[in-house]
Amino acid sequence: MRKIIWIFLALAGLLLSCDEDSNPIDSVEATDEEAIFNVIMLDHPRLSVLDILSTDIPDTLTFTETPDAANPLYWHVVDTTYESITITISNTQVDSPVGLVYQSYAHYTETYEGTFEILAYNSSADSLERYSKEFSLAGSRNVYCQKWGTSSQRRGWVLTSISGASFTAGGGYNFPDDLYYHCQSNDDSAFVISTQETDDIVRFDAEEQLTLTYNDISSTDLVYIFVPDENYSYILATPELVDGSYQVQITMPSVSRLWGQLRFLVINAGQYSQNYKATGHSYNYRIR
Repeated sequence: MRKIIWIFLALAGLLLSCDEDSNPIDSVEATDEEAIFNVIMLDHPRLSVLDILSTDIPDTLTFTETPDAANPLYWHVVDTTYESITITISNTQVDSPVGLVYQSYAHYTETYEGTFEILAYNSSADSLERYSKEFSLAGSRNVYCQKWGTSSQRRGWVLTSISGASFTAGGGYNFPDDLYYHCQSNDDSAFVISTQETDDIVRFDAEEQLTLTYNDISSTDLVYIFVPDENYSYILATPELVDGSYQVQITMPSVSRLWGQLRFLVINAGQYSQNYKATGHSYNYRIR
């Protein structure tokens, strides 16, 4: 069994700049581990990226002029990002559509560290209050690749299975166990976070209307929900309270065979005196 651990920071900007149709940086990788890394990170960036935070700074000036006690401002300041990947190639072959092949397992993580900023209005004291908490949010994902040939393209390695991503901070926090999606093209309604073969990842029709619903969230919690926007980008959704349930309406991308993720993060934002806690999941999908 061979194992390699890489720590990579300089590649972060490069990974975000690639898309599913990018050409390889090198036509021939020096090692199987390098080829597997490129299969995961460069060939499938829309599946592999570990991204769940919003670092946009809200309009603090307007808030100070017209403060709203019911709607505090929250934002993250990321100071450091740590990334790591462990790749293990088994010496035992496994069955595949092309016969017996070698298989690799990759586990990679990304940790965001910085401060979580809160600007709130205390109406009883008629004063603005500022809080700053340190946070460390860690995300991880598992990937399996198989060596289906000896091609110079990625040394024959292909991505066969991948999990959703899980994020946690401060020991974790309450994540809704009643998060569901509703649409016309699928009978299932629950998201899958476990490792799946790529053929089993949930598929949606192009431009399909999707409704997300959940209930088990405190009104003082901060919920980040990132949904597709204009095919290739993501925007932060604004949930609406409808008949006692929170709902988010989504129009899925119009590009066929496009991979993507639906991302959810719940933070104990309203608990000003407590340490930062959060739990999040990112669920994979593909457009038919």
